[in-house]
Formats: sequence, structure tokens, C-alpha cells
Amino acid sequence: MSYPFYLKIFLLFLPFLFIITVNETLRLNNNYSQKINPSIENPNKCSWTCHNNTTYCKKNHVKMNKNDLVKTESIYWGIISLLKSTGNYKIANLILFLVFFPISIWLLIINILSAQNKIKKISNAII
Repeated sequence: MSYPFYLKIFLLFLPFLFIITVNETLRLNNNYSQKINPSIENPNKCSWTCHNNTTYCKKNHVKMNKNDLVKTESIYWGIISLLKSTGNYKIANLILFLVFFPISIWLLIINILSAQNKIKKISNAII
């Protein structure tokens, strides 16, 4: 049994619908960006300061073991360097995180559902 085309399309658009719903819900408040994420340094919660100054964020907000950061920093800075190397960090960021990753996840979900159907067919044939 193959899944209907409309279900595959629905699964493709579901993450985007979620993102849009959250974004538009937050927009109900006219000045939401300043209330949610101000640029003022705050040692108790992340702000745009953390986005612009990773060292400040790591010092004040990172909850994981500082020794484990060594393992993740190369991946983090590697992604940042890759995005900056494109010449347009913002567009590359959008393409990677709003297009490439959701579509990759969608393809994985479709493959999982197809494999699940094949397993079900095989187990029904054996019985």
C-alpha cells in the first residue's frame, strides 16, 4: 500500500504550517520582538546579545557541562563558517534551516512510512 499523494504533501507542509502559526501568533503583539528578545544584556535569559556574542551566551546561559562544549563547538562554528562562506549568511541560513532540513526530514518520514508498509505486507504474507 502506497500512501496517497495528498498525505505526502500534507506531511511536507506540516512543519511550515507550524512555523507560520507560531510566527503569526506572536505577531498579534505589535512589539513582540522587543518584549521576547531585547538587545539588552541579561545574565538570566538569552537575548539578541547572545546571538551576536556567543562567548557571552556560553558564559551566562549554557547549562551543559562546559567540557562537553569542546565536542559541539567544532560543529557549531563549522556551520557558521559554512554559512558565512556563501557570501550571504542570511539567505544561506534560511535555505539550510527553512528549506533543506525540513525537506530532508520529510523525505525521511516518507521513507519510514514506506518501509513500514513493506514490513506490514511481508508479515501479512508470512502469516
